[in-house]
Amino acid sequence: MATFMTGDTSGGQAKSSGVSIDASIATFWLHTRNTGGFMLVGYSKDSKTEVGLVAAGEGGIDELVKAARALPNLRSTVLWGGLATSSNSFKHVFHIGEDVGGLAKGRASLHKNAVLNAIEGCVGEMDLSEALSSDRAHSSTPIPTPVVLTEAERLEIVEKFSPKNTPAHTPSSTSSAPNASARELQLSDEDFLTTFGTEKDKFAKLPKWKQVAAKKKAGLF
Repeated sequence: MATFMTGDTSGGQAKSSGVSIDASIATFWLHTRNTGGFMLVGYSKDSKTEVGLVAAGEGGIDELVKAARALPNLRSTVLWGGLATSSNSFKHVFHIGEDVGGLAKGRASLHKNAVLNAIEGCVGEMDLSEALSSDRAHSSTPIPTPVVLTEAERLEIVEKFSPKNTPAHTPSSTSSAPNASARELQLSDEDFLTTFGTEKDKFAKLPKWKQVAAKKKAGLF
């Protein structure tokens, strides 16, 4: 499964226990709960208090572990997140890398409740460190190639899932010019099926990040 990753985040933020949590995280988690999969958040680049989206994708614990392993500097990284389980419930996950120092561990423990409170509807917690060290984490299944977001794409996700824009409402355009961001819709049904391997209505129901990845691969983004 494809996985996207972002760097530091911006936008509305919620503060608690000295930690500043990007407000789009809670809304994006609701989206993830509706579509299934997982979400990981962590400290933004060069920050000890700002928390933003790190990675997300479809699938279960195996896909989450592979996505975590694909992150740079995992041994010195603190992560929190949410995971949809096979029993149709949701579980908090957390990870403190083995190279994280004592002060940083204390800070992460202080921030933990505030961050997990933004990831609502979960029952129980999972220490991701245990999953990373388990035999299943060393499966021969290839690690999915991440869809690395550009800064513009990252800001689009933050903007889309900020509470002020949920549900999003975009006034209808009065122009008859084709939408440059939806060039795939100009394809015939036959060409669309050949290009994307699915029909237009099914493609439209895919998560935004997955549509972007498919359009990039087809040269239509």
